[in-house]
Amino acid sequence: MSFPTSETRHWAYEAVLDLDRFTPGLAGEVLRGTDTRRQVICAVLSLRDCANLSEQGKRALAHKLRFLKGGALITETFGSNPEGFIACLAKMRSCYLTPAFYAGLFLLYVDPLATEAVSYLNRRRGFSAEFAELVPPGIVQLASLGSVYLKRELFDRLALLWSTADIERVVRFLRRAVPGLTDDEIVAALVEADWSLPLDHVIKRFLRRRQVSPAQDVSAHPSFELLKTSAQLRRTAEAFSNCLDDHHYERMLLRKKDLFLVWRGKGSAVLRLMKSDGIWRLQQLKGPKNRPVSSATFDTLAAILEPLGVYCPACADDDES
Repeated sequence: MSFPTSETRHWAYEAVLDLDRFTPGLAGEVLRGTDTRRQVICAVLSLRDCANLSEQGKRALAHKLRFLKGGALITETFGSNPEGFIACLAKMRSCYLTPAFYAGLFLLYVDPLATEAVSYLNRRRGFSAEFAELVPPGIVQLASLGSVYLKRELFDRLALLWSTADIERVVRFLRRAVPGLTDDEIVAALVEADWSLPLDHVIKRFLRRRQVSPAQDVSAHPSFELLKTSAQLRRTAEAFSNCLDDHHYERMLLRKKDLFLVWRGKGSAVLRLMKSDGIWRLQQLKGPKNRPVSSATFDTLAAILEPLGVYCPACADDDES
């Protein structure tokens, strides 16, 4: 068994290979070891900036990774070894995740407000591969929203229909669009929601007064241009080298359920807002020549649009149906 390999090797595997120069035999010990040992090493390396360590620092770290026992490694790195932490790492088996996961998992185990999450992980005798990939990292991400989101009912859904990214987007949107809402109210809505429906249906119950078109608000923004005519669509298609001049988009413009915007701030882009199932949302977002926009541009746009009641679920296009 070994760390997963692909076109770009696993981050921890690369770090171990580099450290093997300072304590020969480390890589072999790690690759011949158990999954638990490798998970502990991932946790230790998650707090180490190996690329910027001095040679002396790398030598000391490599020696510890090879010769210290798991509990001592965790204590030396994190300052303590909370009960159940290594057992949880062991249940991850060969599911090796990002540095942020290991650092966040440790914080869960030492957070007195995260007892429900810790108990949930500890009670499971083992993790399936799918569970390990979805639920523990999902719980760590939920913790970043606040301890109030660490609810068993939400953990169960991570293994079924909802992803943590979906929950994060809905929470971000509701915090911006309905600032009077408390986190307790948002959590209650998430817990009570129908599991068979898409998660963004949760936002509908809070937006009864926010169904008006955002056209007036975005028109007033100095970096937006609202496209109102076929001629504007054609000019934008030429400027951005895209297909906005197609009759398909002209029909959308006329039916009044779609808004087309040009963003002229940093990272220019064309946006399509669409009213669907009673909710205005960002349906398409592209840069020149239909290139994806940067995450920074998306974050800037979402921070402007979501307080206006426009849900921005993701940077990629949704289905146009």
